[in-house]
Amino acid sequence: MIQSPNKYYFSTTEVVDWQHPKVFATAQPLASDVATQAQLARACQHWVRDNIVQCSADSVAAVSCNASDVLQSGLGSSFSSSHLLAALLRANGLASSFCYQRKQDTKGVFKLHGYCAVWLTDSGWYPLEVSTVAQQPIRYHLGECHYRLYSYAPLPEIVRALQQSVSWAAAEQALPSRISMG
Repeated sequence: MIQSPNKYYFSTTEVVDWQHPKVFATAQPLASDVATQAQLARACQHWVRDNIVQCSADSVAAVSCNASDVLQSGLGSSFSSSHLLAALLRANGLASSFCYQRKQDTKGVFKLHGYCAVWLTDSGWYPLEVSTVAQQPIRYHLGECHYRLYSYAPLPEIVRALQQSVSWAAAEQALPSRISMG
């Protein structure tokens, strides 16, 4: 069942801090020259994709989690970049959710991948991707999966792993490889 958004999908939080002055100032120009919700969502998605460098375990940069920290550093993982994308969407009055996939890396290790979805009035939840990870089809026969989850807040175990890690390598080790759905 597809869940329509309630007030929480528009909220500001410690992680999705869309009312932070710099996040809000970044979000507002994205609404100019757009006529539809879909165009606005795409403008926010492209801004994050084009302006935030995707970090990996071998990155020496500090780990970012909150939308404002990602904006300030210009660096983020699929999770933290999604936090920024959700903040830009919410700052422009669009409901956003967090979604997850379980993917296998080139070494055969399962890892979670995070992305964002936006609620479009005429079509429901629409996925927005800022990294190239999800562009690969899900290989169900290998145990990969797409979790049917539209969460208004990032999963606590992901936020905890990002906030408590001193490096991207440590964050990668601390992140869960699956989500318990029950």
